[in-house]
Amino acid sequence: MEGIFTSRTRISLIAVLGFGLAIASAGVAMLSPIGYRLGWWDVRMALLVLLKSAAIGGLAAFAVSAVAMLLTRPRSGKRGFALAVLGLAIGATVAVPLAWQGAKARRLPLIHDITTDTVAPPGFVALAEVRKAAPNGADYAGEAVAHQQAQAYPEIAPHESGLPPAQMFARAENWRTTRAGRSRRPCRRKAVSRRRRQAWFSGSRTM
Repeated sequence: MEGIFTSRTRISLIAVLGFGLAIASAGVAMLSPIGYRLGWWDVRMALLVLLKSAAIGGLAAFAVSAVAMLLTRPRSGKRGFALAVLGLAIGATVAVPLAWQGAKARRLPLIHDITTDTVAPPGFVALAEVRKAAPNGADYAGEAVAHQQAQAYPEIAPHESGLPPAQMFARAENWRTTRAGRSRRPCRRKAVSRRRRQAWFSGSRTM
């Protein structure tokens, strides 16, 4: 029996290449956050190297698979059309979301610390030791970061309420709490809004 790449079967090597690129890109995209969570590499490696490589690989897979679809279209005499379609679909699935996120990130300031109060930002308590060990540290960067945040996220500001702490906690139950304390003093809930938090790469200042 002859191999699948012989002239008799005529499976397109370009279709195989596009499919292989798509699978590799998808694997890198999935491995990037998993490795970050397991401590195999830092966030810069995960975002700037692995996810960027996955996006480029996905785009390459899409382009190669598109060419392969033309070469292996029905009645072309070559096999591999289905493989090319899969490569194109997987490549697009990997590349489009990552490219969209990358384009969005380019329009936003390169700041890692966002707080509701830029004048007197609340300090880290539950995450203090974790943030001190992080590359960016736990200290707020000051006025320059505050100005960039105000330009990019003008809606983020302190919220003052006259409600009792118990009611405020009930209203904020859809937030992911790091640590919260109840006292007779004005209530400060230390939490991270799910709307502002990436599922895998996180690290916002407590609010």
